[in-house]
Amino acid sequence: MEVSNILEFKDKALLEKAKNQETWYFILDPQTGCPYVHDGMTDLFVSPSVLEKTVKGDKIRYQKRMIIKEYGPKNKTATFGMGIFAYFYYLGLEKIKVFYEDAFGVLNRSELLPPRDYSGMDPEKIPVENPSVRLLLNEFLGEARWDRQYEGKLEYLQKKEKELFDAIKSARFLTPMQINEEDPDEMAFAKASNNGKNYLPLFTDWLEMGKGYEKGKWKGAVVTVAEALEIAGEDELVINFTCEAMVITKDVLKRTGVIGG
Repeated sequence: MEVSNILEFKDKALLEKAKNQETWYFILDPQTGCPYVHDGMTDLFVSPSVLEKTVKGDKIRYQKRMIIKEYGPKNKTATFGMGIFAYFYYLGLEKIKVFYEDAFGVLNRSELLPPRDYSGMDPEKIPVENPSVRLLLNEFLGEARWDRQYEGKLEYLQKKEKELFDAIKSARFLTPMQINEEDPDEMAFAKASNNGKNYLPLFTDWLEMGKGYEKGKWKGAVVTVAEALEIAGEDELVINFTCEAMVITKDVLKRTGVIGG
């Protein structure tokens, strides 16, 4: 066998093994509340012992304090009731490094669960989803909130911040609202509060909004960041306060070119 054929055979064998795997272990980054991301990918481990061995053996990639989560078909609390690869879709985690006792390799999430197909659907009815924004939030905040300093960190953060706000500029978000039953034209938008300050909550998808607001009681208005600022008035914005909780001010939006200065 040629080397390329051997590698292809190995990858296919690993893919089939992963497809049949029911229980996984993964790492949460406490800086973001999301699965830990490195090199644009996340990790899945077949057992706690494999996870521990991997983390101990790689002191470069696994330096942070981390939280271990278990996922199984009868235990989906770690993925909020969803299958793990559907959950990873919402988070933009398309590259997954799987670890077994005797093998590891990088797989595409789409090979484990086909991507969503919204072709042919009325654009107005396509659900709000922002997997690329979620991945960038995770990458940026995971480093920005980590107190460790290292060579190249500033340059990395500047690059990721630009990518993140470029994505935010064109994204659609959900903001919770309630409609007055007596006057359907009258709407009341939700407010989130912290340390005496009010924020207009924005959510990247229905999964995140559902963590904080009951679907039957609240509707989701679809807005851009510019539209959200008009609704917020003097308040600031917060994206996914139940997870990443990224506060965004007008000054930051001006500096990053999302709105005019």
